[in-house]
Amino acid sequence: MKTFKLVSLKISHPTDEVKAQEIHLLDGLVINKEDEERRWLIEIYVDKSYEELFSTLQSADQEVKIEATISRKDNDPATFITTVRSINMMEENMSILLNAVLVGKADISEGVLTDLIEEGFHGNDLLQEFKKRVSDKKTIGVQTK
Repeated sequence: MKTFKLVSLKISHPTDEVKAQEIHLLDGLVINKEDEERRWLIEIYVDKSYEELFSTLQSADQEVKIEATISRKDNDPATFITTVRSINMMEENMSILLNAVLVGKADISEGVLTDLIEEGFHGNDLLQEFKKRVSDKKTIGVQTK
């Protein structure tokens, strides 16, 4: 297993795939289990203000897509499909453990392209919008609050 520092995290709400919410991290770790299923564990340490969000996801056993930037802010974010494994409350903060599966870059590009075709883009407009959205996805982890 390998452990990495988590430097930023955005979560895509199941009801709003277009907007991703920046999660203000107090600290975080990403652990690569190095298995055939590409499974990871992600631990985030956050303020209790996120309790409702993560408790709802946990009780619904809801899968959620996240974009995690590892090690340095200028790294491209990695996309994971996650479920909430546990929530541990502390005095003023909370620790959340996520089970995660790494989603490959080809999966992301295919999803963006599928969405654009369904939205009616074609020809040069399709190409330009694809480039824009892929670029937007790469800069998610670089943005600051």
